[in-house]
Amino acid sequence: MEIVIDTSAACKNKNGEFDFNLKNQLKKSAVSIVSNIAEGFERETNNEYLRFLYYSKGSAGELRCHFRVASRLGFIALEESKIIELKIEKLSRMISNLIKVIKL
Repeated sequence: MEIVIDTSAACKNKNGEFDFNLKNQLKKSAVSIVSNIAEGFERETNNEYLRFLYYSKGSAGELRCHFRVASRLGFIALEESKIIELKIEKLSRMISNLIKVIKL
């Protein structure tokens, strides 16, 4: 959930200009991470949970990419983007570890 909040804060109109489509993709990717974890858990089978964890991990990669694009275009400060990207990388590792545990 913290990633969703951080992403939303980063998308606030800071310099008067922010590409609408990129902002939408940032927010959708962030929400997709947590939504897929929740949906997979509710499916009540390990195979389904794993499938949605992989979707979530993919959304984390997508979100990192969007932050890099947004920072290079000047919509988000590079330092702010890097801080959030580190959080996303940490979350991605956590998802990977959860996948490993479930596969056992």
